[in-house]
Amino acid sequence: MIAFKVENGDLQFKNNDLILLEEDEKAKQDILELIKHIKGTYKLRENIGIPWFDYIGKLKNNEREQLIITYMYDKVANYKGVELDSISIEKTGVVNRKGMFKIDFNYLGKDLNIETEGKYLNEQI
Repeated sequence: MIAFKVENGDLQFKNNDLILLEEDEKAKQDILELIKHIKGTYKLRENIGIPWFDYIGKLKNNEREQLIITYMYDKVANYKGVELDSISIEKTGVVNRKGMFKIDFNYLGKDLNIETEGKYLNEQI
């Protein structure tokens, strides 16, 4: 399957050619796109994201962090080719009140990791 590199919704080019992704890089890009929906529930697509409005004033920081980790775990675990027992997600820090996480997993026999940045998970923790 052919996959192209996408950043911030834009196809990426190098020397006027689309950048093609290897299978493992495609998996990382796909998973990162899936967990971006953590920002919140969208009115038109209520089946994606975390319904943050339901939790206003009800969660402590550690509870919010666990909800985010659970959401990410679900997205990684449901990606075809990921070994369930290989998934590890940990919070690595906070920048400008935005959480950063490291996600490790095995995809089709290859150990991969994703390090999120605050720009990807725009939810305060």
